[in-house]
Amino acid sequence: MSRPSPHVADLHAAPAQFESELGSVRQLSRDEFPALRRMSLKRITLSPRAIREPQWNIDANQLAYVTRGTVLVSMLGNADAFSSFVATAGQMYHVESGAIYHVENVGEGEAEIIAALRTSRPRHFSLTAGFAAMTPAVLGNTYDLAADAFDVFGRSDAAQIVRRETASRIPDTARLPNAHLFDMEGQAAPLSYDYGSARLARSQYWAALDDLSMYHLRIEGTGMREPHWHPVTAELGYVWRGRGRMRVLAPTVRSTNTRSSPDRRTSSRGPTRTTSRRSPTRGSTS
Repeated sequence: MSRPSPHVADLHAAPAQFESELGSVRQLSRDEFPALRRMSLKRITLSPRAIREPQWNIDANQLAYVTRGTVLVSMLGNADAFSSFVATAGQMYHVESGAIYHVENVGEGEAEIIAALRTSRPRHFSLTAGFAAMTPAVLGNTYDLAADAFDVFGRSDAAQIVRRETASRIPDTARLPNAHLFDMEGQAAPLSYDYGSARLARSQYWAALDDLSMYHLRIEGTGMREPHWHPVTAELGYVWRGRGRMRVLAPTVRSTNTRSSPDRRTSSRGPTRTTSRRSPTRGSTS
């Protein structure tokens, strides 16, 4: 029996940070996946009319891919810059660290989002917790109201996912182009062959990106991702569909000698894999 690979973890089997009939949030951080360095991954599912409550990431940019469904994303960034747009399956959105945002399922079926964050241990504040931390007097002064106007304000813990009780209101401008939105599936693949393709979300094509990028790889039949390594960045991959095999050459240190050991793994939908900087790797179908 082969030993578990340090390069592979199952996002679908990760402990649920939140789970109810409204949806779920699962996360692979360095605590669950020790190989991670300055990266982590979340899987968010939302039932129809469910809302990922307003929050902001305090120490990381976020890059998210909508794999299923239709969501409305609204965010308030630096200098009160407000954006609101609809993202559908195959599209991506970017949230800057510190921008407050919410995600709402405005489709008829369940929505699924895979989100990468530029930290190995993500932290965030919820709008609920932010308001709950303020006294009625502080809130009254902020909104020019009497302090007792906030006596009925709830002080419960953040729910993470809540239900909209009324019909969704989608702004007329929400389907227009937006700097935070990128149509990954709509891109003409810069790399396209009979045996596979690669669509690229990076600053060359999407100016909003800073320290994150995304390659959407499709490998068909006998296709193979050629052996390669990244000189200055690590790679975090998620198997969305199909079944693939990877081989990673990872350095190990014994005494004063450095040896390299190959790690060969087969992955199907759900597993996530990571490779460190400068580690040779290749992938193929199986």
